[in-house]
Amino acid sequence: MVGALLPDLWRTLGILAAAVSTLGIVLFFRTWPLANTSAALGMNVVTVLLAVAWPA
Repeated sequence: MVGALLPDLWRTLGILAAAVSTLGIVLFFRTWPLANTSAALGMNVVTVLLAVAWPA
């Protein structure tokens, strides 16, 4: 229902969530194994790219 009312809201929320996630990963860089950190950063990049490149 929210998607029908605010169709572009998911883009903003996705980019914001990826930015907050990336900030957390950078602040606590040595907390997780490198493979997990790399995968999380990769998913953040994919999220932002999808949000930016998704057709309107």
